[in-house]
Amino acid sequence: MAVPAEDVHGGCEQNGSKSKPKQAKSHPGRRRGNDSPAIASARNRDLEALRQLPADEVLAAVDHNGCGCLHWAAGNGDVDTCRYLVELSEGSATHALTWNQRTPLHYAARNGQTEACQWLAQQSADVNALARDEVSPLQLAVWQNHLETCRWFVEEAGVDPLQRNRFGCSIAHWVSQAPRERAGDPQGEALLPLARWLRLRGCDFSATQEHGHNALHKAGWSGHAELCRWLRDECGLRDGKQDEAGNFAADLAEMAGHHALADWLRAECSAARAASCRVLGVDEDADSCVLREAYLRLIRCTHPDSRSRKTPEAAEVSGTESADFDDFTALHGAYRHLVREGGRGSQRNPRHEERLMLCDVGGDSSAPLLPQPTSGMAQSEQREEQAPGGGPGLADIQLFKARLLTVICEFGSKGFPVSSLRKKYAQVWGGAALPRPADFGLRKGAGVLEMIRAVASDVVQVEIGPVGQDPLLHAISPGSVGAEPAAEERVQMEPETQAPDARRGGAEIAEAKTHRLEAGGVEAEIELQSHVHSAQLQ
Repeated sequence: MAVPAEDVHGGCEQNGSKSKPKQAKSHPGRRRGNDSPAIASARNRDLEALRQLPADEVLAAVDHNGCGCLHWAAGNGDVDTCRYLVELSEGSATHALTWNQRTPLHYAARNGQTEACQWLAQQSADVNALARDEVSPLQLAVWQNHLETCRWFVEEAGVDPLQRNRFGCSIAHWVSQAPRERAGDPQGEALLPLARWLRLRGCDFSATQEHGHNALHKAGWSGHAELCRWLRDECGLRDGKQDEAGNFAADLAEMAGHHALADWLRAECSAARAASCRVLGVDEDADSCVLREAYLRLIRCTHPDSRSRKTPEAAEVSGTESADFDDFTALHGAYRHLVREGGRGSQRNPRHEERLMLCDVGGDSSAPLLPQPTSGMAQSEQREEQAPGGGPGLADIQLFKARLLTVICEFGSKGFPVSSLRKKYAQVWGGAALPRPADFGLRKGAGVLEMIRAVASDVVQVEIGPVGQDPLLHAISPGSVGAEPAAEERVQMEPETQAPDARRGGAEIAEAKTHRLEAGGVEAEIELQSHVHSAQLQ
């Protein structure tokens, strides 16, 4: 039996595309090439086939993600195979780690295999084990909406439901970005039982992580309309907070292609609507009749003529409601906002209204360096300067560097994870693909890091962290261009992976940055004036 679809780090999967959704990954193990007989047997729950294989072959077998046979058995909930493998390894397989530091318990939790979780815990598996970016088994169980598994972790295994990962994401953030196939129909409705249980356990859905996202931001990005409604009605959240990149929840929903939800967030979940309803003393879902009735009642109490005549209505609310509505203009404005304007809010990232421009500082600042291509460098049909032999010209290299800096600078001094580069590049540049190493004449098989070091090492620095952690990209300040790269920088030729969810958010970049780019002995200063938007989700 195949393990249900999974991500690599638990990130937001909605990308706003109207094209056919990407095929879900089976993890451990969407097959790449031929799995070993041991991995194939574990994947297919074939214990007898495993018994026929040499013990050292079974214990050494891993798939392309670093998952061993026990990861597969745990993810399948196959306790009999788990028991055989643990006995075969004399207990060591219980603590086996994948390339991103996940244990078999992570996969059992992620797939809602509560019995397997219980059995592994009895075999000394750490229920609080932290994988890369401090991802715990409980976080994966919440992300996949497995309520009973979550209850076991918290109520029986004693796991803290208030935990956070490296990016400050709480359990509330994880449930708010559950995959679409786990969220129910209407979108997000199936998440409500788990969300209510988590709230009773003290989870704060208004809390923000390091990129400024609360649960409403994550739910908006993921398209979970019913969860957004619940966050408004039961948690009191309103779309009035901008993240570090200036995005409201409505902006993120719109960026992810959930246009109906973005419209609802602006019309029904704005802080402005809530304020107008408070002025009239009505619920936010009040219809036009209720609004009119409340308006007429209060207008009689607050109108200057009513006060001067000291009517019974005014006397009835004297010292109470009249004190709250002593400004007749505010009352009239609230009613007009709700009835004439539908209560719509104006929450929108102002940077989304601007065009992203790359201009030559030394020349006409209104003229773009190059017409922005609609696809990757290999498909670009317009080149200002072609290199001999059909290779990339100066303008191509300058454009790539400027665009690369725009993306990287969004994360500020924290550095940009290499594994997120392809997706974020396309988001920022309207679907444009990240250039391929071959577009710059690099060898076949060269990776993204090698391309950056070969083409943009004068403006981008590569930071290699501990084993299992994403390399980070940092923009080199103009004053440091030409400096020798740090000793720890090196090209890493490991397979690319998808970034954590929280990394899909981002800190806003400066309004303008100037970098001196050198290529082919020619210098040009490129100014980046940006409204770069940030998505979401780790």
